[in-house]
Amino acid sequence: MSGGYRDLRQVCLSSLIENIKEMKYSDLQDLLSNDEYQKTLVETLPEIKSIPSEKEALLLKMRSQALKNLALEPEINMARDKLLKTHQKANEILKILKEKKAKLDELGEERSLQSINNTLISAQHEAEDIAEAIAKQFVHGDIELNEFKKLFIAEKSKALSRKLKKEKLEEIIREQEHVASMNAFSRDAMFNQPGSTPYPSSNDAPYPMSSVFPQPIQTRQPGQGPITPYPAGLYGTGAGYPQVNRHSFW
Repeated sequence: MSGGYRDLRQVCLSSLIENIKEMKYSDLQDLLSNDEYQKTLVETLPEIKSIPSEKEALLLKMRSQALKNLALEPEINMARDKLLKTHQKANEILKILKEKKAKLDELGEERSLQSINNTLISAQHEAEDIAEAIAKQFVHGDIELNEFKKLFIAEKSKALSRKLKKEKLEEIIREQEHVASMNAFSRDAMFNQPGSTPYPSSNDAPYPMSSVFPQPIQTRQPGQGPITPYPAGLYGTGAGYPQVNRHSFW
């Protein structure tokens, strides 16, 4: 706004100077002694005369824009309310997601293989205890033979199923622990050799061999059962790992 005012003032001064240059001496005398003449000279400048019309046009434009803004006010308020509700709903969803993620992380920690194995052991013992209680009821004559067979076989089946699942899970846990220990042993044996590097120093040098597996891996023959992925006993002791029924169902 101030820049436009300075430009207008500069234009007006330039126009006044041009007009004064063309005045006669008598006109200049009147200009110096007559204030009304000075005022008239300024007001008759084209730039000054156009100010009222420009002002009116600007007022009309501002009034029109204000009417448009007022017409849009309900729509703007509705959009604002919708945005606030959407933002509130998004915060609620984010809170729920954080809670579910925390529960999922907690369940993930609780559902480790070892915790599942402990749960299976407890469930097996529970089924065996119930079966024993049913047998005592039958001995005391509290239940009939048919009812005893139905309940006793059901609980014994639960106990057997949970036992087989427990044994299978224990086998998986042992295999994982064995693989982890073998990997650690192989890594330590490779990097702890004096004067050796983990990779050959030249293209002709053979890859360093590790004595991780003292026995060669057997080849499965036709008709032969599955081969265990780990040695059948401890190195040098001959003691075997406890074998489980590999054909048991999970």
